[in-house]
Amino acid sequence: MTRGRWRYELYYVDFSIGALVLAVVAAYTLGTLGSEVGFADRMLVAGKMSQVWAFAGGMIFNLGNMLLVAAISLIGMSAAFPLAIGTALIITSLFHFQVSNLFFMATAILLLLVALTFNGSACRLRNLGLAKPPNGRSKSKAPAKASKLTKGIAVSILSGVALGLFYPVLNRGLTGDLGLGPYAGILVFCVGLFFSTLVFFLYFLNVVIEGSPITVTGYFRGRFAQHAWGVLGGVISAAGLLCAALAISAPAEVGPSQAVAFIVPLASVLLAFVWGVGVWREFGAAPRSAKGLLGASAVCFACGLAVLGIGIGR
Repeated sequence: MTRGRWRYELYYVDFSIGALVLAVVAAYTLGTLGSEVGFADRMLVAGKMSQVWAFAGGMIFNLGNMLLVAAISLIGMSAAFPLAIGTALIITSLFHFQVSNLFFMATAILLLLVALTFNGSACRLRNLGLAKPPNGRSKSKAPAKASKLTKGIAVSILSGVALGLFYPVLNRGLTGDLGLGPYAGILVFCVGLFFSTLVFFLYFLNVVIEGSPITVTGYFRGRFAQHAWGVLGGVISAAGLLCAALAISAPAEVGPSQAVAFIVPLASVLLAFVWGVGVWREFGAAPRSAKGLLGASAVCFACGLAVLGIGIGR
């Protein structure tokens, strides 16, 4: 997303456009089929607060996702993605605590905290290894690398807080007798995502997380391929959210269990590990100890996710 010359602030404008286009097309096509209440009727009968919750969910998700993309530009996908999503899972799990699953939820949170610690330590060791030449003397760029790492970790955690809050907020807009349902809900969600992008975009153009401030005109100087990748990213993201909403709203006898519906989308974090390490080679020149900690982080994250799924399914 953010590798290369195309800044994440500019990329995200196209991302929001792609998400909104997918939501509109899905609502006015698939959302009108079947024997259930259609998209248009859902919009008419849904409560105003349901629409507010879905719109707010889009804004919160948008902020978290923009911060996540910024964090990836700072410390890489294999570091930022697990830190953000791990934090999001911890925040989300707090909404699922019950007496019957207390042990599983507490164990899952502990495993996720260990995974986050291992991940942050792996990033620190990577930077230390890259900052030391063979003679053992520190390079002049070492303080800058440390500052960038600290900022990347902080942005990742802030992203995770927002991403952990968006699902409970969105769920209040989708479910219930006056809820919007999947198609109308995701459409209102993407409307909130799109309009909040216009606000956040102007903010991040001037208060940049990485690099120098840029202007709005920079967006119009982008190549077609750069815009196309952003739109495609938004389409894929919105399609995934819609599929998750449809799976959760399906009747219990035909739909997946609550645990499966929760775990499967989040397994993408493990893909981020593989992509960042294997394809982008983010830890290619890192010391062996950093790679070992990153592997331990992936294992702890996978175990924490599995235990969390068991706890939610109880």
